[in-house]
Order: sequence, then structure tokens, then C-alpha cells
Amino acid sequence: MARGPQGKEPKLKGMSETYDVAIVGGGIAGVVALAAARRAGLEAIVLERQDRIGGLWRDLPAWQDIQISALDWTLGEFPIDGTTQPHILANIEAWVEQFDLAGGIWVDTPVECARHTGTMWELDTPRGTVHSRHLIAATGAHNTPVIPALERTSSTVREFHSSALHGPQELVGRDVLVVGGGASAFDLLDLCFEHGARNITWAYRGLRWFMPTSKPKYVAGSVRGFAQLQNSGLTTAEQSTAIETDLRSRYAKYGVEEIMPTHPFDLEHDQLIPGRAAMVAGFDSIDCHQATVQSIANGTITLSDGHRFDADFLLWGTGYSVDLSYFDAERSRASRPLTRLRRAVVVSSAAWTPLISTSLASA
Repeated sequence: MARGPQGKEPKLKGMSETYDVAIVGGGIAGVVALAAARRAGLEAIVLERQDRIGGLWRDLPAWQDIQISALDWTLGEFPIDGTTQPHILANIEAWVEQFDLAGGIWVDTPVECARHTGTMWELDTPRGTVHSRHLIAATGAHNTPVIPALERTSSTVREFHSSALHGPQELVGRDVLVVGGGASAFDLLDLCFEHGARNITWAYRGLRWFMPTSKPKYVAGSVRGFAQLQNSGLTTAEQSTAIETDLRSRYAKYGVEEIMPTHPFDLEHDQLIPGRAAMVAGFDSIDCHQATVQSIANGTITLSDGHRFDADFLLWGTGYSVDLSYFDAERSRASRPLTRLRRAVVVSSAAWTPLISTSLASA
């Protein structure tokens, strides 16, 4: 039987009744959306597939952290004690306790199919079908780790996606390949230096803009300077130009022009990623290749540029894809542009869940 996050048995409306809002996913986005819906006086329920709340932050390694400072992250009146996975998970749980949300959260209740009838949403679960006027897909933009397909022959190389590297201390004295050109790969490179990897090779297909710095990520990742820029009256294009000018000077200052992206910085498409101090400081010792992994044979890795080398670990910093496969294939297929679902469903992410109540009011 499904239960609340503290083992409590929440009250569920009869299957013939209809909720105002059904929220799929009990991570940050789902919990904040439930709190907002309650404040708006709406009958709402969260349906979570795992046995406890937390979403991605329940499963991530303890070293995983947020990209910004703790002060900038704080949700509502609940400051966090730190920026790593245990602190974020505790912050999510604090929301549930403080706002007495447990009665509106059903864990162990995966949504098998969500379909819109034209007048309401029907969500099939192992417990039966839930009906709601609105649906919030709060399963996140980072819910399915991506590991590219490649040829493997008797591989002895240990492979971990950034979401599954729970023992980075094992990297000490090892030869490591890091794959990816964005924030996850930057984290993995930092870990290699922090834990004393012997040789570090980095393969990337493309590169993301980031802010080279010698400061810790939780300091360099403050969004306050960006907020001031947004309030300056500059257009988005002018803000993009100002940020790119600053970033280019930083790449030059820290001697990492080799990995500066060739495309212009664009606020509408590029994330402001804080630099990783250890990665920047040790950059000259990284063997960089603009290439993909072609194959692994025993302990030897071959890249698409022809480079071959032995490695103990392959760390995938290749990000995530979005899985919305629970949407009905005929009426609201997940592969359709999300704008085509916009009138009936709010696709939520932690970045803008404080706007959920406004979104529901106009849905």
C-alpha cells in the first residue's frame, strides 16, 4: 500500500472524485508545487514512484552539489546548512514537515500513463486511476542519465555516470578518462584532482561556457551579480555581450583559452556555470581531445580522433535526458514539442517552481 514519506497513511480522495492538481514526482519541484497549490487553496496530490520523497537528490552521490551559493538557493524560509546532496535532501524534507505536506504525497505510486480526455487528466497508477483538472509534470529535466552507445570488447574499464560515482576516493593513483563538455564533466575533472588521479584524459564533443575562477564553486556561483545585470535595463542581447566579454577575459587570465567555446554566449541558451577551481588550476596536466569514445577493448580506449590509451576509469559527464514516457502515446506523446501540452499541463523544473501558482491560475 502506498504511504507518506514518514510512513503515514495519507488520505486519498475517492477514485470517482477529481483533484484540482495532480503532480507527478516528489522531488524539489513536486514538493514546492504542492506547497504552492495548497497556499492557493487547491486540492492537490503528489504521485512519487520511489518509496520516499527527494527525487534525483535522494539518489545522487554525497559530493554532488548545487551550482550556486547556499544563500541564493534557499527555498522560502528554510536556509540550508550546506551545498551538497545531504543538505539539499534535508531541505526538501523540511518543506514537507514544516507545511504538513505528507498527507498529499503518495510514494510507491508510479504513474504508468497520463492522458487528457479533453476535459480532465486521467493518471493510471498501480492503485487505480487518479483524476485531476490540471497536471504538473515535476519529474525534472535531469531524470535519465545519458551514456552514449559504443563498442565494448571484454572491457576491464570501470564506468560511472556522474550521477552514480559514489566512491570518488577510488580514483587515487588511477588513469581516468572524463567524457563531456558541460557542468557534469567539470565536476568530474575537479574530483580527479581532488582525489589524486594519476593521469587525466578529457574527451568532449563540444564545450559549454563556464566562469574560470580560483574560488570555490559555492562562492563563484552566486547569482547576485547576474541579478544586478538583469535589473540594469540592458536588453538580453546586451547582457549576453557583457557576460561574454567578462568570460573571455577570465579564460585568458587563467590560461584556458583552448577550451573556450566558439559560439557566442547567449543568455537564452547558455547556462552560467561557475568554474571548478581544481580543474582550472590543474588544466595544463589534462590531456584534452575534441573527440568521442569510439570503443573499449580490454583496458584500452580508442577515441574518434584515433588516440588510444589505457584507463582504469571512464567517467561519463554526459548529462541527462528527459523522460516523459508516461504520457499517453496517442493523445499527449512526450516526443511532441512541450508547447503542444502547455494548455493542459505544466512541465515543472526546480528553477521556476515558485511560479507554479501563477501558472496554474492561467492554465
